[in-house]
Amino acid sequence: RLTENCTGLQGFLIFHSFGGGTGSGFTSLLMEHLSVDYGKKSKLQFSIYPAPQVSTAVVEPYNSVLTTHTTLEHSDCAFMVDNEAIYDICRRNLDVERPSYTNLNRLISQCDPRHGKYMAVCLLYRGDVVPKDVNKAIASIKTRRTIQFVDWCPTGFKV
Repeated sequence: RLTENCTGLQGFLIFHSFGGGTGSGFTSLLMEHLSVDYGKKSKLQFSIYPAPQVSTAVVEPYNSVLTTHTTLEHSDCAFMVDNEAIYDICRRNLDVERPSYTNLNRLISQCDPRHGKYMAVCLLYRGDVVPKDVNKAIASIKTRRTIQFVDWCPTGFKV
């Protein structure tokens, strides 16, 4: 067990596909075991949802339905990437006539949060922290303008 060597285990990041047998079935089993063995630790999933345009197996929809229950039960937060949406971006915006998994993977790998916009940000302070320090941190973020928010979302900070 690798976790025994950790001094401050915070949680787990799980990257998987909803459509594949290993990505859905094994991950479901893994998530159940993590919930039992490490119930209080965070479990964050980064999941790829299948699309019929680039499907490699007829059981992808079946696998997706079965693993959705486990995700709802055992994941604290799931970041979903829809293969169909990525496929459409490749076709419409990048003029790739018939995108392959290679095209989809390259597009995802080029996502850089330093060059995008945020809908929300959470700053969590625990322990011996005074409101003055929190307000100072928020003021610093606002003045540096290193974080850009989407135009359609209010950018106020709630303390």
